[in-house]
Order: sequence, then structure tokens, then C-alpha cells
Amino acid sequence: LEFFHVDPSGSKIIGASPIARASVPVPLLEAKQIHATLDVPVPNDMKSWWLERLTGYVSVGFEFEWSPSVEMFRSPAPALPHGSLAVRVLTGRNFPGSMASRWCCRILVPCGMSGCEVKTYEVISLNGGSCPSFGNASADFQIRWAFDSDSMPNSSSHSGTFSSFFSGGCNSNRSTTAGL
Repeated sequence: LEFFHVDPSGSKIIGASPIARASVPVPLLEAKQIHATLDVPVPNDMKSWWLERLTGYVSVGFEFEWSPSVEMFRSPAPALPHGSLAVRVLTGRNFPGSMASRWCCRILVPCGMSGCEVKTYEVISLNGGSCPSFGNASADFQIRWAFDSDSMPNSSSHSGTFSSFFSGGCNSNRSTTAGL
């Protein structure tokens, strides 16, 4: 997850770099359906350490549903991720700023291993203040990890390697902003 400030109208991200980043542990290697809601801590890049100790740690509610495909169920363990992932950003807690401070949360999902296909989804908070709500909008991702010999051509894939996703070297496609 990446967090950005948004102008008061909610139409434009302010700044090129995220204010903060957080990782969400989604069990894509599990060959079973999983639905969970997590309280994801957001590292203290958003507030100074003393303010965070005074007002509480920044976090965001995150809901996901992992539905492995029949192919993943049939593959010998450990199978590569193959299925559908639905995600939804819920409400922030202890965010800095006034009621006019709006936020954008960008979700990056590695949808494929070969070709480093990373898809993104952005949602703008409906309000500001310490508990910004991100609405009910969700995003669905088709996860299709495969070795090069198994992969099928995909017009939305981008070049790169899987390891470059973790070092920030992959390209991504941006989805339509939701929650406006």
C-alpha cells in the first residue's frame, strides 16, 4: 500500500512520492479460499515519533478475499498462485491532518511472476481527519503466476523480472480511481 496526499477536491494526487508505504500479508500460496480483514500498521513516515506516541499509531483496515482457481487446486503443492483476489481499503485510524486532509491509497498487486505484471488500484478517501473512510469500492485482480515455460502471452504484461517488483523496477498499469 502507498499513501499520498490529495488536493481538497479529491481529484489530484499531491507529490510524486508516497508519504508512507505499508505491506499487507496476503496468503496467495494457500490453495484454499480465504477471507480476512486486517488492521495494517502504516510505518511512522506520516507523523513524527512523538506525535505518534501521543495520538496512536497510524493504521488502515484492509479486507481481502483470495479464491484459488481449479488449476491451483489440481497442481501439486506448493502450487504457484493462480486465482482471484478481491481487495478493499476500509477506514484509516490515527491519520494526521485536518478534516480537509484527503488521502489516496494505491494498492500494488503482483499478478504474474513472468513478465513482472503489477497491477494497481487507487482509492481516494471520502473524508479527512484522523479516521478517513475509503468507501465500499473494491478491486478484483486475476493472479496468474507461472514459470516462463508455462506462461501464456498477455497483452497487459510488462517486461521485467519478478525480483524487480520488490526493488521497485517494474512498470504498472493504473486503474480508474474509485471512491470519488
